[in-house]
Amino acid sequence: MGNIKLEIKDLSLKLGTQKVLKHIYINIPEHSVVAIVGPSGCGKTSLLRSINRMHDLNPKAKLSGKIFLDDEDILSSKLNVVDIRRRIGMVFQKPNPFPKSIEKNTSYALAIAGERNKTKISEAVERTLKDCGLWDEVKKDLHKPATHLSYGQQQRLCIARAIIVKPDILLMDEPCSSLDAFSTSKIEELIVELKKTITIVIVTHSMQQAQRISDFTAFMYLGNLIEFDQTWKIFSGAKRELTQKYVAGKIG
Repeated sequence: MGNIKLEIKDLSLKLGTQKVLKHIYINIPEHSVVAIVGPSGCGKTSLLRSINRMHDLNPKAKLSGKIFLDDEDILSSKLNVVDIRRRIGMVFQKPNPFPKSIEKNTSYALAIAGERNKTKISEAVERTLKDCGLWDEVKKDLHKPATHLSYGQQQRLCIARAIIVKPDILLMDEPCSSLDAFSTSKIEELIVELKKTITIVIVTHSMQQAQRISDFTAFMYLGNLIEFDQTWKIFSGAKRELTQKYVAGKIG
């Protein structure tokens, strides 16, 4: 295991009286893809939202424990949440382009960060759309509404919007669940390429996808982290009986 980029220590989450996450410990290596798998309702998305401080918006949410990004506890109330989200991007299950042009969607985070130099913005937009394999498809239509793009293109645009500020971590919540096979393969190729510069944590319901693209897999069940290991070990030699049953399709 390489250098640890994100360290989750004793993380628990209650939503009202419901215990959603129970004492989670995970060390996520730099420049890796970590897949989080498990049955519906096991806490996968709640874990992702905890890393991005999205539970801050819910008055019923009570989060405890620590999450270290490069040795800095990002759950600290002293830190600016906007700054944290600049370092930890997030892509959701369904594409959510803004009702703006393709260019303005892509450059949105730069505008929020205060960048006003049009040349720098244009260069960053082109570079990022190329990174996401979208440039050749949209370069003549940058001023057209992003909502006119296909579903798969919209999802790649949302990834571009998340990575244009060069985050340390990219969180992806089932980003391919609504996409066809062609668009899914494009996203998977992109994930494998992005891990050269960004650490990626992806929630996926697809065991095949986890095996194709992830270096490490975390299996969750009823709010507990049951097992975390290299992906090939999880799928071919899991240590815990519950994990073995899940990857064999006997539960969940």
